[in-house]
Amino acid sequence: MEEEKAVRETTEKIRKSEAEGRPEKPKAAGYAEGIFCIVYLLFMVVITYKGFREYDCIADDEMLFRHSLRFGFAYMIGILAIIGLFNVMANAYTMPAYFYVIIILLIIFSFAFYLPVAIDGKRNPKLGMLMIPKTLCYMAMMGLIVFWPY
Repeated sequence: MEEEKAVRETTEKIRKSEAEGRPEKPKAAGYAEGIFCIVYLLFMVVITYKGFREYDCIADDEMLFRHSLRFGFAYMIGILAIIGLFNVMANAYTMPAYFYVIIILLIIFSFAFYLPVAIDGKRNPKLGMLMIPKTLCYMAMMGLIVFWPY
């Protein structure tokens, strides 16, 4: 009986929040994403560790673990970006317009920093320094997408 009452109350809260134009995200969703990221990181560390071990890429065990951890973090960042993009797509109607303006500006800036390197990078290698602000634009964009409060 209490379970049915709790389910009814939760359903009413969700309907009320949808009527107001903003869906209510369950609290457990944040915990589930965090647990997923931790499990995925461990999984990727184990996979890269076994891959390095199988092909004898790195002989030293300590160095092997450090490389596996580094690649595991890199994979986790990629998965977080994909999760963030799915969140943006799922919540597109709740995002403010300036969110998309910022994303578009960051893409334009990153392209503007990359273009001189692509055109004249062979003749003037110091232009390669423009890849740093291009990367910072991408990192800012990833930060916005992944950590934007929905």
